Amino acid sequence: MASHVTKYDEYTSTSVDIPFSIKKVSAYASSVMFLTREGRVFALGSNVNCCLGEEGDEITTPKELKISNVIDVGTSDNKTLLVTKDNVLYGCGGNDYTALGLQGKGSVIRTLTVVPSRVYKNEKILLVAPAYSFSIVVTEESNMFLLGQK
Repeated sequence: MASHVTKYDEYTSTSVDIPFSIKKVSAYASSVMFLTREGRVFALGSNVNCCLGEEGDEITTPKELKISNVIDVGTSDNKTLLVTKDNVLYGCGGNDYTALGLQGKGSVIRTLTVVPSRVYKNEKILLVAPAYSFSIVVTEESNMFLLGQK
């Protein structure tokens, strides 16, 4: 099943055909991540600090990221977190204040990078929620881990 997205603002209307079925959409400002029912992830929009998982300024048509079996995705002003069925957490984009949990890696992570499991004590992740200067990881054990500035 395919999806169709129409973007409206006070000046224009833009339509994009999306050749996949959407399970979740995570969006902030002009960056969007689509998670499919099959665990694939597509990126669209502004790529501030490579928050869409690769180099470049803007992605104008939905582009599939090189990752599979994703169960949750979260994006914010300039960063993205994804978690796979195998409980591997990935981050990309702005890492100021170590908001992606990637200590010593710099303020911008240009590609999807594995976040060390010690950051979330290797507990099974349910969902991720990046924010401006921190990110939240919630686990099956009902624990919440704050990454970055607290």
